Amino acid sequence: MTNQPTIDLFEAMYTSRSLRRLKPDPIPDDVIRKVIEAGTQAPSGANQQHWRFLAVTDPDKRAGLAEIYRKGAQEGQPSAGGDERSQRLRHESIYYLFDHMQDPPLLLLVCALRESMPPGYQPPPDIAKFTERSAPAGVLLAVQNMMLACRAHRLGTVPTTTHLLYEDEVKELLGIPPEVDTFVLLPIGY
Repeated sequence: MTNQPTIDLFEAMYTSRSLRRLKPDPIPDDVIRKVIEAGTQAPSGANQQHWRFLAVTDPDKRAGLAEIYRKGAQEGQPSAGGDERSQRLRHESIYYLFDHMQDPPLLLLVCALRESMPPGYQPPPDIAKFTERSAPAGVLLAVQNMMLACRAHRLGTVPTTTHLLYEDEVKELLGIPPEVDTFVLLPIGY
């Protein structure tokens, strides 16, 4: 098999960074499969594995997602801590990605099936809150696995959520059914 990882787990964890300047160079299909497979190996509550992964490689779909992200950029990004220089650099990096979201050859959208309840069933408030708040946990573990797999294959990525501002548009663009919620978009490239 080609493109075997050459970084051990701890090196991948200790050297992973949020990378937003990604080359448009194609990623081999077997590497894309390995990244997604790493996500499927994450633990999930009660082994439910509600996650779904959508690999967006089509240039027109990537351009559509980029437009949605640019619209989200107009909503503004909250400033994080740090000194003025680090805030400026972070701001520039974030907006660079917004302006170039169509460039990475892979936009990996991490989704999950909404908890399905029998028609008319209303869970007790404490159970409803638990279900609502615990659903993303398995998804986030899958995201971490995929980010480590990217690092092992010498790919860069960063978890993004700006698409959530316009989730209905994202779902329409990509044909995602209503019972599936989107969580994280990973732009991936070398």
